[in-house]
Amino acid sequence: MINEILKAREERALLINDYLKSNNVVIVIKANIPGVNKNINEAYLLVNLFKKIVVSNLKLTLLSKKESKDGPFYLFTSNLDENIIKNKLIEIEETHPLGRFIDLDVYTKKGNICRNKVRNCFICDYPFHVCRISNNHSTDELLLFIKESVTNYLKEIILDMINTSMLKELGLHPKFGLVTPFSNGSHKDMDYKLMIKAKDAIIPYFWEMFLVGYTNDSLKTKFKKAKEIGIKAEEAMKKATNNINAYKGLIFILGLVLVSLGHLLIYNQDEPYLYENIKLMCRDIFDDIEKLEKTPGIIYYQKYKFKGARGEAKDGLKSVKIVVDYLDSHQELNHEILTLALIKLLDLTDDSVLLKRSGSLLKYKDNKKLITSIKEYDKKKVEEITTYCIKNNLSLGGCADLLITSVFIHLIKKILI
Repeated sequence: MINEILKAREERALLINDYLKSNNVVIVIKANIPGVNKNINEAYLLVNLFKKIVVSNLKLTLLSKKESKDGPFYLFTSNLDENIIKNKLIEIEETHPLGRFIDLDVYTKKGNICRNKVRNCFICDYPFHVCRISNNHSTDELLLFIKESVTNYLKEIILDMINTSMLKELGLHPKFGLVTPFSNGSHKDMDYKLMIKAKDAIIPYFWEMFLVGYTNDSLKTKFKKAKEIGIKAEEAMKKATNNINAYKGLIFILGLVLVSLGHLLIYNQDEPYLYENIKLMCRDIFDDIEKLEKTPGIIYYQKYKFKGARGEAKDGLKSVKIVVDYLDSHQELNHEILTLALIKLLDLTDDSVLLKRSGSLLKYKDNKKLITSIKEYDKKKVEEITTYCIKNNLSLGGCADLLITSVFIHLIKKILI
């Protein structure tokens, strides 16, 4: 294995030299993984994570993405001055929480530009080369430290983005009968403070669902385990809200996304698999429908073939993906963009909350047509239709859950996918 690693390093050096024939600079992004297995899943996560960070900080052109016995790596070039590039890369290495585990190197025709300051060990404050020569830490100890550090980082950013996504949806006002910071909307049993309590109660369970996905189990097993966690999340929500169902649909939809995200990262999958994994987990979701509790969503499916959240999941969040692409096309998720995204979701999906509150399928179609008539943001029209929704006890609870999910995927793509 050592010989294979050395050979892979020689091949990478030859590739760099080959690119330097037609480029002044070559930037290498590679994980700093101890031991003989350089291709642990954290290596892929690290190079993909830092690729996004580096590209967002420097104007680069991709030359190559490779896998090797020495681990995965990216090669980039740039027209920027090599010292400017190196200084920025050192800054990234030294300031990012996971910067100790990545090598960001700059090569020119004169060779590798070395940093002036020696890098310290992962675990202690001794220079890295001193620890390596003295064998102060075992390979297992170093690998465990890397894995724990990566997991802790993932927890921090994932929970923060879930919280941000939920607050962005909750903060929208006016919002077609949904709860906002300034109105209960059509919900006599809910207000902003209650929604915050519900949010805080369920967020920890989303991390548990991610961890279920972040294992080597089959998708079928992961789906089963996630359902059990979802039940616990519902119980925690009801306890926090005195038995009010604030986010049951979100627990289901966003929970699926978190399981799929974990699965995607553990197997180094590309973005399309975020949706494909959900499609695979939910392909039989309507098979046991006769045995399930007769919730409004189940009744509407049996009566009208109204798919609701289950149908969206079975289709691999097809509508959510369209809205994520819409959000990706805008630099800022402002009030107008998020309101239009909510309307798009209503246009693309079946909202069982709106159907229940409309009282009939015919009235549902009329109400849906009215709300989706807004094609460009018009504050006066949004306010007028929101007043109509509140007067008629209407709400878009299903689409609100999908909006939160869309915002989360949009945010997490910028860092991890």
